[in-house]
Amino acid sequence: MDFYQVNLAALIVANSCYFLYRHHTQNHKPRRRGAPRDEQAEAGASRFTGQFLLVYTLVVAADWLQGPYTYAIYKYEKQLEEPTVALLYASGFVSGAASAPFVGQLADRYGRRAACVAYCVCYSITCLTMLSRNLNALYMGRLFGGIATTLLFSAFEAWMITEYHQLQIDESTVSLGRIFANMTTASSITAIFSGILGNGLVQWFDSRLAPFIASFGCCIGANIVILSTWRENYGSAARPLETTGVPKLKHRVLASLRDPKVMTLNFVSCCFEGPMYLFVFFWSAALKSVRAKSGDQNELPFGLIFSSF
Repeated sequence: MDFYQVNLAALIVANSCYFLYRHHTQNHKPRRRGAPRDEQAEAGASRFTGQFLLVYTLVVAADWLQGPYTYAIYKYEKQLEEPTVALLYASGFVSGAASAPFVGQLADRYGRRAACVAYCVCYSITCLTMLSRNLNALYMGRLFGGIATTLLFSAFEAWMITEYHQLQIDESTVSLGRIFANMTTASSITAIFSGILGNGLVQWFDSRLAPFIASFGCCIGANIVILSTWRENYGSAARPLETTGVPKLKHRVLASLRDPKVMTLNFVSCCFEGPMYLFVFFWSAALKSVRAKSGDQNELPFGLIFSSF
């Protein structure tokens, strides 16, 4: 085992031990006596949670699988210049920001399930465009990727919350907080295994594009489950169109700019998200540069390094 494998194994063991310890201590806490459990409600809650988390795991896997290799493909396989790579990344961020004010309203009006399907379609396009060397196709892929990212962090949660209340899951012992906690845990575990799987696929097929094909497969699988097991739900679709049009959007934007609490939240988010995106952009190039200076020309296991994060 090399350094990266040992490092990842040690981190997995340490975090697994901590997780089991927390799980053990929480399960042994005294619980307050409440109303008798409704077994039918519990079964429905368990079924709903399982169906949602299956889809959520697939869609975040589609995102995590390609994360370690996007920069490497642009820079080292497609031989793009650094400013071009930066513009490709920026186009995705701009696309996500530009679509954010409209995605939620469209999902409310035309359906959250439809928005989740749209995520799978957009991300599938992003994955497939990575197979092309045409720069316009790559830009198109980044634009669809930005829209998909906005959908990932809005549509799925919106569908889940609405369905949770419509199915009266709150009558069971499964709380919304518990589902959100399970989502976070599932995302973290999926990120770890996605990095390991992606690294294995790169070695097996000798191509950094292999994780993108796997990501495409995750989108197809998620789409099938959504269309076969999820029902549609809507937000404020009954409102007249003028209340959700451009004038209303302009009013909301101006109102948020005048609200000091919203501006504070925006500032804090920028302080956190900005460095994170800089790290996402530079980490693979920085590690490759350091390794080249050391005289080691072997390929870095980007997937294993990503899993260690």
